[in-house]
Amino acid sequence: MDITGPDAAAWIVHTVPGFPKARTGYLFPPAEVQKGHLLICLTIKEDQIDTIALTLRFATPLIYYNDIPDTEMNSRPNLKKLVSGESRVLPPLAVTKDTTTAAAVGLKVTIYSKGEKSRYDSSTRINKITIQISTCT
Repeated sequence: MDITGPDAAAWIVHTVPGFPKARTGYLFPPAEVQKGHLLICLTIKEDQIDTIALTLRFATPLIYYNDIPDTEMNSRPNLKKLVSGESRVLPPLAVTKDTTTAAAVGLKVTIYSKGEKSRYDSSTRINKITIQISTCT
């Protein structure tokens, strides 16, 4: 594997039983011991760490323990939020709202929001349009 190119990268998954040695004592759930030492080693550009951390927040991984120096954490806000579990990011279309049309026999409508922040702004704008539907039998 040649990782000497300017945009080259490596992705290696391996196990190292007993690694890493913790800075402080911690209790690891016995049922998870088999997976507790699984490592994913990446070679990435340093300026991409925070961007990757933001992307990983969508997956909401359980980071039980880390040994990242405070200087690294404080200079990368998304990495800090990822590691501490703060402000989980919702994936697109995860926010929904059910409503019913105003007709005598209401039609159930589910509104999907692109993200939590957008709420239902676009659907409110769309729902203001009057639609008439005719059916022939």
